[in-house]
Amino acid sequence: MCRIVEDPGDERRLAAMQMLGFHRQWLGSNRGLERLLRWTRSEQDPEVGAAMVWALRQRDAVQEFLLHPISIIARESAL
Repeated sequence: MCRIVEDPGDERRLAAMQMLGFHRQWLGSNRGLERLLRWTRSEQDPEVGAAMVWALRQRDAVQEFLLHPISIIARESAL
């Protein structure tokens, strides 16, 4: 799934990120969390970015995206 998310040309990115966001065990390690933060910071697709922020729900790291210039990402981080 991570390879799909990391490939900006892959049309399955949104679905892959939604699955990763639902199954968040991989975020239990600092490595997984840092990977997701790196992806989210550079994401250009609003829907994929929102799915990335959704995966960060109930984590302090989500605060970083409250003032994100892409409104759907900022809104998702506020929820």
